[in-house]
Amino acid sequence: MPETLAAVGGSGGFAFPASDLPVYEQVKTRSGRFAEGFDFVVGNPPYIRADEQQTALDEYRDEIRLHHAVQAVRTNLFKKWDMFVPFVTLGLYLLRSGVNRGRFAMIPRNSASG
Repeated sequence: MPETLAAVGGSGGFAFPASDLPVYEQVKTRSGRFAEGFDFVVGNPPYIRADEQQTALDEYRDEIRLHHAVQAVRTNLFKKWDMFVPFVTLGLYLLRSGVNRGRFAMIPRNSASG
């Protein structure tokens, strides 16, 4: 359970209490009052293919790959990756762990339909 943002590797070297973070950052980093994780994570990730290129999209991909607050997300982004990859990785990261592990559901893209 991270006590500070530095514990999840996203603070740029600064350490401060996780409870000082905005709620959405506490959720994303599983810190503060959300440190135990969630019983359920449900999502609908974006369907943007890895070969779809636009300047703004490429910049957004670089930002996620280089600076996402959660190391597990950055680690899973290599070579060519669809935009759903960081969403699924973060969803799994946010689950409660241990004996009472949380449940995970995402609406996947039907690859067969292109």
